[in-house]
Amino acid sequence: MSYTRRDVIMNEGDSSGSPADELKSKLQRVEEIEFSLKRLRGLLDIANRCDLNKDEELKGVLSGYKTAYQSLSKGDLTSAHLQQFDAYHDLIKVLNSTRGSGKHFYQRFSVSWITFMARVYGIYSISLSILFAIVLSILLIKTMDQHFSLYGVPLWAALFAGLGCCIQIILGVVSDVRANGILSEEKHLLYVPLPFVALIFGYIAYILIDLGMMTLGAGQGSQSASITAANVSLIKVSGATAFELTSNVSGNYAFSAGNVANLTATGVNSFSSNIGNQARIIACFIAGYATDDFIKNLKNVSNKI
Repeated sequence: MSYTRRDVIMNEGDSSGSPADELKSKLQRVEEIEFSLKRLRGLLDIANRCDLNKDEELKGVLSGYKTAYQSLSKGDLTSAHLQQFDAYHDLIKVLNSTRGSGKHFYQRFSVSWITFMARVYGIYSISLSILFAIVLSILLIKTMDQHFSLYGVPLWAALFAGLGCCIQIILGVVSDVRANGILSEEKHLLYVPLPFVALIFGYIAYILIDLGMMTLGAGQGSQSASITAANVSLIKVSGATAFELTSNVSGNYAFSAGNVANLTATGVNSFSSNIGNQARIIACFIAGYATDDFIKNLKNVSNKI
């Protein structure tokens, strides 16, 4: 929400309504001013990093920011809002003076101005994520049918997690810019190593599924579980939409069940369960897309070990 100097002065004198409404309105204005000052501080930090070569003018903007912050801390909302409004106006003048002026298109935008805008709106993070996603997609196309693996874990497990992380970064940048009007420097630093961390998460997610320490949820669509067991004396399956039991020459039994809700087995000497690759792909993609949730799951697993 933006205000003009006239709006601020007129609204300050409007004291109609109950005391509760006035208090609510004042708290709302305080939050709006705090939000604007936080964004202004972020813009100033980016401007200093982008070497705009306007040190004296930027010092004036910084001085206006400090004055507005002091007025806010004293409860003088009108002065705080006017001062931060003036500081924004001064910053815009600095940016316009560094934008460039020329007849040709490439002369209209200076390198420092382009760098500033790219950092404000997270263009670097989005561009790197798109580039990384393209590289991962090419690797998937070339290696998916060749069964490359490391200690039994296929390469595509890490690659799909990396793709999920790229989607997370792009959506995260868009969400932050929409909410705050700027991508914070902390997020810039976080998004650089995150895709490489996601590659490791995809590898770990595949292993955890094999160990039975991570589940994919109750519904797996039409994906069926392929199960083999030796020397089974009793086995119960509930919630299965399909069930088949066969015996082999050695006297052991093999069965397949789809959409199993619950499975109990007793007297089993050996047991293995395999989930379809489609479900594994989804799990690895989610491990890269929801890195925070996956870290929580890793903590839960570590507590059980």
